[in-house]
Amino acid sequence: MKPRDRANDAFGSALRHHRLLAGLTQGDLAEAAHVSIRTVRNLERGGVAAQRRTAELLADALGLHGPARQRLLAAAGRPHHGEATAPAAGVFGLPPDLPDFVGREAELDWLLALGEPVPGEDPAGTVAVISGPPGVGKTALLVRAAHRLAGRFAGRVVFLGLGGAGGEPLTADEALADLLAALGVAAERLPASGGERVTLYRMLTADGPGLLVLDNVTSEEQARSLLPAGRRWLTLLSSRGSLAGLTAVRRLPVDPLSDAESRLLLAGLLGAGRVARAPMAAAELAALCGRLPLALRLVAGRLLDRPQWSIEALAESLRDERRRADLLGAGDHATRRALVVSYRRLGDQERLVLRRAALLPGAAVSAVSAAVATGIDPADTADLLDSLADTGLLSPAPQADRYLLHDLVRAFAQERAEAEEAPADRDRTLDRIADWLLAGVSEAARWFDPHPDPVERLGPAATPAPAVELRSAAEAESWLTGARVEWWWAIRRVALAGRHETVLTAARALYWYADSHYHAVPWVELFDLSVAAAQALDDQREEALQRRDRGWAYGTVLRRPLDGLADLDRAMAYFERAAADSALGLTAWIASQLNLMAGRLDEATVACRRALAVFEAATGAQDRIMAGTCRTGLAQIEAAQGEHDAAIARLGAVIAGAGPGGTAIREQLTLTRANLTLAGLYQHRRQWVAAVAAGRRALDHVTVSNHPIAYVRVLTVLGTALAHTEPAEARVVLRQAVRTARDNFDLIDEATAGLALADLLTGAERAELRHRAAEICGALATPEAERLRARIAADPFPGAG
Repeated sequence: MKPRDRANDAFGSALRHHRLLAGLTQGDLAEAAHVSIRTVRNLERGGVAAQRRTAELLADALGLHGPARQRLLAAAGRPHHGEATAPAAGVFGLPPDLPDFVGREAELDWLLALGEPVPGEDPAGTVAVISGPPGVGKTALLVRAAHRLAGRFAGRVVFLGLGGAGGEPLTADEALADLLAALGVAAERLPASGGERVTLYRMLTADGPGLLVLDNVTSEEQARSLLPAGRRWLTLLSSRGSLAGLTAVRRLPVDPLSDAESRLLLAGLLGAGRVARAPMAAAELAALCGRLPLALRLVAGRLLDRPQWSIEALAESLRDERRRADLLGAGDHATRRALVVSYRRLGDQERLVLRRAALLPGAAVSAVSAAVATGIDPADTADLLDSLADTGLLSPAPQADRYLLHDLVRAFAQERAEAEEAPADRDRTLDRIADWLLAGVSEAARWFDPHPDPVERLGPAATPAPAVELRSAAEAESWLTGARVEWWWAIRRVALAGRHETVLTAARALYWYADSHYHAVPWVELFDLSVAAAQALDDQREEALQRRDRGWAYGTVLRRPLDGLADLDRAMAYFERAAADSALGLTAWIASQLNLMAGRLDEATVACRRALAVFEAATGAQDRIMAGTCRTGLAQIEAAQGEHDAAIARLGAVIAGAGPGGTAIREQLTLTRANLTLAGLYQHRRQWVAAVAAGRRALDHVTVSNHPIAYVRVLTVLGTALAHTEPAEARVVLRQAVRTARDNFDLIDEATAGLALADLLTGAERAELRHRAAEICGALATPEAERLRARIAADPFPGAG
């Protein structure tokens, strides 16, 4: 074969590298640069020297900016390599290594280990598949690995892009022609038939060693015909899917960059100073790009092109999903083009599932939710989701049988839904999804209701199939918590549509779940919708019930007792007029707790006694439990008034009067509250052994009741008492309290537990906990926060102010 000019090789390799990164075929690039496709082909193969003007046209068409553009132009028309990374002798088609490559240390170590000789075995004979979504950096990773591995394979390194990232993939004959040329077969000696090419290829690859890199493989069939025949070859394949049909291969999935790696890449592209001046905006920009290297390079190019733009301004532009899809499209190539190509290769049902998955609220999609959105059988949607995951358009979620839709893919799929589906069809799909989610809410919420009535189904009479089936309270809690983003979206949608009865049914169903999951959704906003729905229906009783629940949310969740009491007073006035004792009892109980929180002890006593009278007059099992709860409330008020002996006696009677076994969840919570209050009283008297005993009993009860907020408070009181008897155990207990509070976004209890733990520590961890508590208390305008601020001020620490 004719000797090649190494300067031409350098330019050709760099050109091919940037074309592949941009997701363009040779024809696309030729059209965009206004040159012939033969020119592009010859330049990439190193057959001709690049003229300066041609190189500039190609750089413009590729959208290159800054150092990347300078390196490409420097390689044009030069008798030496300049700044471009030169392929090693015997290397064919390998693009230059990216100088600003970041991260991937573990993946690189894995790939490099494939080329390490193993005693008693051939040094290679291995096929590895590197898979991941479009733009994740598979090509750049393979290029870097190939450069590092090249010296181990006696100069036989072949890199071939198979066209999977832009346009139609190479046929087997086209790919074999390129591979045979790389192995030294002159064009005039190239066999005409495909069968003869395969035979010759196998002959030439029968010995080794050698390294073959096949980039953007589109199918198992395409890969099989190109695998070397010899056992001393190492073959690296990149593909959006895992190529599951290939056997006896090793697989390496490639994920998006970490947050730190994304910021490091942006710093390398934009300059460390520019990123350091806007660290939060840079972090948001990386998140909006899904931490995909291709998208990050694209937005960096836009910022380099527009120096007057700030990182903050571009991040703001990308918050809108439609604008994000447009901006990241970069003139119909790069990320958008890669998605277009992948979408075009899908079957009709796969396209439908992808479009409808993008309409689903929340980050994850399951076979059941996709079935609801598409009307396809769940077993079939499971197969279709697997197929989409194989293409890299979906990725497996941590939960079994669920998949995640990347933000950029979601924006693209929503765009396709708007282009390909009528608005009425999309609305019907969204309504069907909302009805299915709300049917799930009614099924799950009944496990939390201490007064279960016949299940009141949400949505239309015909519940959308497949139904949500839950067999235990644990399954119900898991479903409601895991799907909270989705059903909260559904409630807002039906409220906007004026479906007032559905909103009220959802709010009624969710109250008892809310009672143990304070921060699952913004409960005040939900009850705002239900109050408005009752008013729209002119239903005064329902309005009073929803005001009661909103008052609870204001006081208990937001710690704004006075705002809550405004709603509760109106609700109590209605129930008094209507002689609705059952509703009045719960309303008065909530009012007593909010008055106690606000320090209004006389009002708290009146409300608590009113609630107790209602429940004592009733005969149901739950009324008996609520009567015990009210007696515990009276003991709490007595404790606040300094009547500790009376409070201790009353709490002892509550505990002794609990029903046999005390298995009901509400009874477990009553016993939790009673023992927790008792532990606090013993602490006040510095009777630490008694306080620990009461705290341990409270922990036993709260564990059964599965109430995360009460669990944190029990751990905090128990840990504080243990600090005086078993400090090592106290630290373990309080750390658990802090972790659980953080997991449940329970800020004030996190601060309380954190300060208690800080008292048992020294050094940096103590300072960190106290700073965190001060930060929380500074952000909250509640009585508890004020008390904690006073405590911190009384025991200052460096930097507290």
